[in-house]
Amino acid sequence: MSQQAQGDEAAVRAVYERQCEALIARRVDVLESLLADGFVATHIGGARQDKADWLNQIAGGQMQYHRVEDRSVVVELDGDAAVLRARSLVTATIWGSRGTWPLRVEMSLVRTADSWRIVSSRADLS
Repeated sequence: MSQQAQGDEAAVRAVYERQCEALIARRVDVLESLLADGFVATHIGGARQDKADWLNQIAGGQMQYHRVEDRSVVVELDGDAAVLRARSLVTATIWGSRGTWPLRVEMSLVRTADSWRIVSSRADLS
């Protein structure tokens, strides 16, 4: 793997780690900076949310993330695009129901002039 590819992989992993930290801390400002304008989240069961709706529900406490414990994280690069796949145990309170779920997460990211931004994220039970 070239130095450029190693740097890109590290940068993509860092975006994912920052997102996890921001979810737990309810730092909507940080999430705003990590997510592309057209971001769409697809949750367990297929419910889709756009960026504004998801961030509003995090800020309002309807979606509270308490812990993310990664089991594996894999990054695939393709020029200015990347896919990150993670298997994690996620503890959260979603619309009043707290639980810990084994999730398989797939994120699509694109490189912008100064950073990598998350375009979409899909979570399924693993």
